[in-house]
Amino acid sequence: MTVSGDNSSSRWQEFRGDIARLGWVHTLMLYWNRFSRRYSLRIWFTPYHIVAQPVRTDLPISPRRAATFDVREIAAGEYAPGDHPCPRPPEVIAERYAQGAVCLAIFKGERFAGCLWYVAERYSEDTVRCVFQLPGEDCVWDFDVFVAPEFRLSAAFLALWQAAYRRFEASGVQWSISRISALNPESLNAHRSLGAQRCGWINFVSIGAWQWQFSFSSLHPAWYFFRQGRPAPVFSVARNWQDEPRLLEEGG
Repeated sequence: MTVSGDNSSSRWQEFRGDIARLGWVHTLMLYWNRFSRRYSLRIWFTPYHIVAQPVRTDLPISPRRAATFDVREIAAGEYAPGDHPCPRPPEVIAERYAQGAVCLAIFKGERFAGCLWYVAERYSEDTVRCVFQLPGEDCVWDFDVFVAPEFRLSAAFLALWQAAYRRFEASGVQWSISRISALNPESLNAHRSLGAQRCGWINFVSIGAWQWQFSFSSLHPAWYFFRQGRPAPVFSVARNWQDEPRLLEEGG
């Protein structure tokens, strides 16, 4: 009985911790997704925060630490299909380049340490079916920020963002917009550390493999039903975070 009681207590503490980090609604979505995956129900939730990060040059990384890394753009066609260091399927990489996205990668000597992607004007999402329309030329959309596991306790994350911000600033970009999973505490914390401000939310409900998708959003359109053969929704990101700043907070 003691072992059973300890397990129940541990699960309850984990549940309470998830509520504190994610909020009630997102915690219930998280647990439903686990249940659905376990029993192959093929119905799942994908909730996103839409956030805006100011381009800044005061990240807490010293020039000496930043200089231990090399950050450079990886051009389309530089690597053969399947050899690109970004750990994504070749067809996903090809689609990103096809829509004009830029891959900014960070290396430690010859070792790939991570990368981030960004695109101007609009971004065609590759995890759900939708397009995000940016509010102006002083914004870019960043996505799929990846740091290799062996570098996650290093300065690679800050060095990568520092290089990205310098590139953005040189081209007149003041804000980097992105969507982050409301179910990923690590990503939420990383964006909080960069001063991310909330500018919207979207909840997707997917049924089957890309067949039916419902979305409910604070952006326009407020709701949308997608099925095969119908155009994907185009969400317009409004410049509301400057009128009423709302920092990304813990618990939803």
